Amino acid sequence: MKLLEAFKDFDIVIKSYSGDPKYVVYKTVLPRRKSLRVSLRRLKAHIKMLQKKYPKYNYRLDKEEVEGKEYYVIRRGNDHEQNIPVYYNAKEGKWYLREEDLKQNEKLAKFVIFMRLSSFKLVRLVSERNE
Repeated sequence: MKLLEAFKDFDIVIKSYSGDPKYVVYKTVLPRRKSLRVSLRRLKAHIKMLQKKYPKYNYRLDKEEVEGKEYYVIRRGNDHEQNIPVYYNAKEGKWYLREEDLKQNEKLAKFVIFMRLSSFKLVRLVSERNE
């Protein structure tokens, strides 16, 4: 399993519609600051909030080791195709997605990591391109 780092190995661009499906707006997501560190306490509090708000999705925080590095993984408990785990390396303060998730469903994977990062107020929408 290969992990890809957010903002280094892939950019996050969100496609949205402003009321009219013919008018498409692309919003680029950038980090608010250089470090994207989150404390373990904030991660656990976030998972607890997700479990309370969305009990049927069974969100959980796991600890995994990938290629000798330790990661905290935010994932849904069910084995649904939309279960895209987000990996966080606490030592480096970096966020990752699996390469296979980006290949299979890039749009959903980028939206999932955008939602996780925005819930910690680590990112901002900076530019808009119209098409």
